[in-house]
Amino acid sequence: MLTVLAKEFGIHFRLYSIIGWAFTVLFLISFLLFNRSEYKWSKHIAWKAAFLLILTGVICSTIALISHNSDGDDFYYLPNVVYMLDNPNTPMGHEIHFLDGGPACEIISHSWGTSKAFEYMQGAFSYISGINFLSIYYLLTPAIISFFIPLALYYLLSFFSNKPVNKAIGVFLTQGIIFLLGETHRTYGNFSVTRAFQGKTLLLAVGIPFCAGLTLHYLKKPSRHVWFMSLISITALTGASSSALVLLPFLAIVIIMASSLTSKLYNRTINRSLVYSLSFIFLILYGLYLMFSLQVELGIHSPVNQGWPKNFTGHLLLMFNIYRPNTLAILFLSSTYSLIFLSEKKSNL
Repeated sequence: MLTVLAKEFGIHFRLYSIIGWAFTVLFLISFLLFNRSEYKWSKHIAWKAAFLLILTGVICSTIALISHNSDGDDFYYLPNVVYMLDNPNTPMGHEIHFLDGGPACEIISHSWGTSKAFEYMQGAFSYISGINFLSIYYLLTPAIISFFIPLALYYLLSFFSNKPVNKAIGVFLTQGIIFLLGETHRTYGNFSVTRAFQGKTLLLAVGIPFCAGLTLHYLKKPSRHVWFMSLISITALTGASSSALVLLPFLAIVIIMASSLTSKLYNRTINRSLVYSLSFIFLILYGLYLMFSLQVELGIHSPVNQGWPKNFTGHLLLMFNIYRPNTLAILFLSSTYSLIFLSEKKSNL
């Protein structure tokens, strides 16, 4: 939200950095203080599960530090932040600084091919701390995000099992399977630890399972705490990747439909869903903002999409290697097993 306002009103990057991280620290402290009753220290910790879960997180963080799957998108995501770090007293805006159209042809972009809040806040941290920006972007951030990947999966699995050790083993095996899904650059496995420096990986590897868990949590046991957590998460993920505008609402819709069909408590589910949908307020407003701000329609025939497939099948082939169909095979087997397993676990939805 701050990043959008800073771009619209031309706030200097120096001031943006100070306000952004001061607000972040104060918000985290306030959130923990007002919700401390939700985080009571339990005397009955499942130490085996905790050890395995932490071990999985450490393994993921370690791999993220030693294995990077380079991506051309960084050519678009990073230059604006680097420019602002070199010129901290420059007003922020929608100008793209890695393309020079000359004084008579300033290149503007509100979303595509430019830095987002995810990159700007790392740049702000670099400015305040003095740590090299690329070290933060390619080392610190991937290690943190990768550690949270198994934690998000564990939270989601908590709605399908009450045994901590079983959940931790499930997370460990799931993460191991994800590592096998790397037959193409855009296969799901490559949107995990090897590209954890990008906002889209935060959305796909952490945000999707965590938001799925929050949706199930609110539908099962609604509370202001869970709703507020959902609001924070959805808002933050919107700043990580514009793909959140499509993925998160449809994820919630699918889970709500599944919950309604399995519980058969239609009125209760609808009422809770309506309240829960209010947590998407920033995502909706940001989507409307982009819709009215786009000056050029980026259709399939636009210059930025030259060389990309023109149909769904073409994009599907970017994700699956038909000569080494690891992902397709695991997708089929896991879906089949899930259908059989969940037929006896409907009540957990």
